[in-house]
Formats: sequence, structure tokens, C-alpha cells
Amino acid sequence: NAPLFAAVESDIVGYTTITTNPGFNMQGVVFQGLEGEAEVSFNDLLIGEFRDGDQIQVYVQDGSMGTYDVYTFLDGRGWTIGRGSSADDSPVHVGTAFWLNTPNREVKVTIKGSVTRGDWVYLAKKGTQMLASALPVEIPLNPKDSSVVWTGFHDGDQIQWLNELGGYDTSSYKDGQWTSGRGAISTKVIPVGSSVWLIAGEAGATLKVKNP
Repeated sequence: NAPLFAAVESDIVGYTTITTNPGFNMQGVVFQGLEGEAEVSFNDLLIGEFRDGDQIQVYVQDGSMGTYDVYTFLDGRGWTIGRGSSADDSPVHVGTAFWLNTPNREVKVTIKGSVTRGDWVYLAKKGTQMLASALPVEIPLNPKDSSVVWTGFHDGDQIQWLNELGGYDTSSYKDGQWTSGRGAISTKVIPVGSSVWLIAGEAGATLKVKNP
């Protein structure tokens, strides 16, 4: 279930900082391990004032259905999975999308690691999937240059993202552009470290992001 991406080498250390909304937040693994590993533990990836019971839920697509791998924060132990096993034993791949749940409060979180070199390409599956970049860059739905390229999407495909009220805002693909509202061209930009829902009618469309 690792996202498809084309990238080589990684020796640049980077970070980005987000502030969670109380409750669930759609996030993504935009860095590799500090030594350039393609997989990274949440204990190494995330720094913040987490509390006992905070959760990470990693969406795992299995055919047309999806399930979640659940990680729980335990005071004194950090992120764990299953029956208390350390998250260090279950690292996640760069480009993985996940939910971060910080109930009833905001948390300032630093996401850190090494920056992947090379361009990144996501190959869409048919149906609903969580989409996150493997690079720490913003992704406009309608880019003004060739640094981000959406290819092969069909009218009716959708992108949905969580809004501040806990609901979803939606952009639909039509005539080669992502639109919003009454067909206006969408100005949505997916922030660094965030993820969205992608609903594709057919498999095979691609999102290519150039590494700056």
C-alpha cells in the first residue's frame, strides 16, 4: 500500500510546523527518515505536546475498501500500535496519509526528517483514497506552472478536504480543471504536511510534483 513515487537520494534535513484543530486532522508524511530511509517512525517524525490517548489513524486501502492502522500515544512511551508495541517497529512510508486526533485542544506539531530528492508521482487508484505528498511543498489544484501536473483525471473526479467546521469542502474535475462551487476554477492549495480525499472514477491518473 505504499504510495508510488519516483525519487532518488535524500540528505537534506527539513521540517514544517502545523497547529492541529481540536479533534481529527488530515496530515501526511512529507519527510523520510533522518538518514534517508524511505520509512520513518511516528516517534521520529512528529514532535509536539501529545497526551495519553492521542491517536494516529493510517488509512490502508484494500481493494475498493479501506481500513485503518491505529497508533496511540502513551505517556512515557510515545506512539504505540496494537497492544502497546512501539511505533518504531511499524514505520510508515514517505507519502503516507494519516489522521492525527488531538481531542479537545490545539497542538503545535513539528514534522521533521530528510527531504526526498527527485520528482514525486502519485498513481491514482479507482475509488476513494487518502492522498498526501511525499515532498514538503504546497500543491495547488490548478497550478500556474509545470511544477505540479495533474494528468488523466476525468470529469466528476473529486478532491475533498476537512474544513474548520469538521465537514468537507469539495472540488470537482471538469474540462481539464479542478472547479469549486458553481463551476468556478478552484484556488485551493493543499498545505505542506496535509492530506485530502481523492475520489477517482478510474485508475491510472497521475499527480506529478517537481522537487524544487
